[in-house]
Order: sequence, then structure tokens, then C-alpha cells
Amino acid sequence: MDLVELVDQQVGTEGERLRWDAPGIRLAEGIGVPLSRLEPLVAAAFWHSMVSLAAVRLQLAAAGASSAVLDDVRTIVVPHADGRRYDLVVLDPGRTYGADPVVVETDPYPDLFLPLRGSGCAHDDPVPGPLRAIVDRFVSWGGQAEDAVAALRDFTFQRSYEVLVIPEPALEPTAATPAAVTGAGGRRGTVGVLATDARGATVLTTAAHVVDGTQHPSVNGHAVEVVDLNHVVDVATLSCPTTHPGTRAAHLCGPTHVPPAATPVHFDGARSGPVDTIVTGYDPAIVAGPHHAAVRVYTRPVTAAGDSGAALLDHDNRLLGFCSDRTVPGAAVEFSTWVWASQVFDIMDLHL
Repeated sequence: MDLVELVDQQVGTEGERLRWDAPGIRLAEGIGVPLSRLEPLVAAAFWHSMVSLAAVRLQLAAAGASSAVLDDVRTIVVPHADGRRYDLVVLDPGRTYGADPVVVETDPYPDLFLPLRGSGCAHDDPVPGPLRAIVDRFVSWGGQAEDAVAALRDFTFQRSYEVLVIPEPALEPTAATPAAVTGAGGRRGTVGVLATDARGATVLTTAAHVVDGTQHPSVNGHAVEVVDLNHVVDVATLSCPTTHPGTRAAHLCGPTHVPPAATPVHFDGARSGPVDTIVTGYDPAIVAGPHHAAVRVYTRPVTAAGDSGAALLDHDNRLLGFCSDRTVPGAAVEFSTWVWASQVFDIMDLHL
């Protein structure tokens, strides 16, 4: 069962199409995205703000989640019901494997928007405290703070939202043999894309966990060197041999380009070969651009051992992410994990 199937089963598929008022339309114009792209972006902003609130985490714990949800745990926005719903899955490491999901309906108004009604909000500051960081992000993209808050309110009040807490499934890195990149201890992975680093040199990307521990991996039998390695996003760059298998992506999905529901995507893994799939979820932090933790996109469980490092592309040849790991086969919910390429390129100072 993948993420979308799980949430459809537990939460349902009832939902209304979102109607954007003038502030949402102005916000989309200001940050340069079509309205169809604004909805998943605002959904990520909404949930990123919600999961930062202690009141929300306490509500989940009171409903049956373990105390682990009071700390940082993996959360996934799951667009489903043909884009009419954006609910949240929380992977609870303290919940017993096989335990029934906990479903909690959230009421975001008091926690996120109450300051708009007067107390605690200065008259010259239209942004409630819990939304400050994320609204600043919209402003940095070219939007207006008032429009961002109003768009979040429109998104919030037109629908109901559920949080689904499930036991965290076991994950395994997708590095094995045979494949294109050979690292330490015989670990094998896949070359991702050709990129340019801060020195202006052409490099290849792959998964850090494939080449960690060796300075002399090989690509299709050709010796290369590890140029840079980042454990946070699980990506390494390699020197480029004369003949190279790296993909040239046309564009990088920027920070405002959050994939809508069921976005068709594809990759070419050294183990799996060419594979078509769809996006089933993404981290709420996809809008925040953190440097301390990896941001992830999720697809159906289509990767295999040896695919680590493969590039995930949409049908316009835009680069979304790099293969990192997947749930173990047979888990109650299954998915493949991809680190968000926009974050990788930002942290590692890479360019297409």
C-alpha cells in the first residue's frame, strides 16, 4: 500500500476544489507561479507551520500517538483525492509495528490565526507569530505578506484537514550491486546528473552513502574522485570521467515549484532501469529550505537496491530529487524517498 492508498483508505476522498480569492491570485502572480502550482505550495506552508506548534503535537499524543511525536519526526504531506485534499502523515518511531493508525482532525484557526483577531498582534503587523517565518519566505520570493496570510486563511477555511499517525516503517538504503557507481566495500549506486560546482568544474552526482569511506570510487569501471560529500542531504559529487553517464536535466525545480498531486515523474536506475511513477507526498519543510535536515519527496515504492543517487525528473525534464532510500518490502505503507534537489543544489553550491 502506498501513501496515497493509505490516506484514501483512512481519511477518505471527499473534498472540494479550492477557490482562490484576490489575495491568492496576487500571491501567485507575485512569486511567479500559476494557480495550479500555488495550492501544493500553500499546503506545504500550512503544514510546516502546523507541525511546528507544540499544541498540535500534544493533540496527537493525547489521541494515542507516542511521546516521540513531541520531538522531530518525519512528516509527509500527501496530496490525494485528485488534489482536493492535502492531509498529513506522521511516521511515529515510538508506535508499535502493526498498531492501528491514529487519525486526528485538526482545528488550525486558534493556533495559527487567532492573533489576527486583535490580542497579541500589532496593528501594523498583519502576520501572526506562528506564520512569521514561512510568510517571510513568500516575501523573499516576491509576494506580499498580507497576501500570503490571506491565501493561507483561504486554504485553511475551505477544507478540513486530518493527521494520520502510523508506526514508522523500516527503511533501507538503495545501494547494492550491480550498478554504475562502485564505492567503499563494494557498495553500488547510480549516477544522477551532470552539474557544475562552485569551482566551475563539471561533476557527477550520486548518493553519499554509496561512496562514503573511499576517495577513489569508479563509474562504469573508470576511476574517479570524490569531490564533495554531504551527509545531511546524502549526496556526493564525483570528478567527471571522459565518458560519463550523467543525465543533463533541463531545469531545477525551484523552491516555489512544489509538485502537485500525482505528478508524473521518472528515473533511470542502474538496477531498475527506466521507471515511470508518480509523486505521492513531500515534506512540509519543502517551502522552508532548511540546511540542518534533508527535505524529501516521496513516490510509489519503485526503487531497488542499486538505484541510490538516481535523478527523479518530471515530464518537462525538471530535476526534482535524488534517490536515497525506501521502505523495506512488505511494510504496512511503502514508499521510495528522494532528497529534494533544490535543497541539494543550494547546500552544495551546484548549478545545472
